[in-house]
Amino acid sequence: MTGYHSMLALWAEMNVVLADEFRDGNLPAQQQPLRVARRVFAALPETVGEYYFRGDSACEEEGC
Repeated sequence: MTGYHSMLALWAEMNVVLADEFRDGNLPAQQQPLRVARRVFAALPETVGEYYFRGDSACEEEGC
């Protein structure tokens, strides 16, 4: 049986998906969340001056 792990980044107040990643199921949930977060923050308009990151325990990335 094949499984998949998806990573989704939402701008909740605007109801917009900023980034998504559909990954193979053999990757751990914490596989490179920082890469996706950086892509999300880069996608925000310049008018956004303050932003926050909220993630579950799988978002801990060693060495960052």
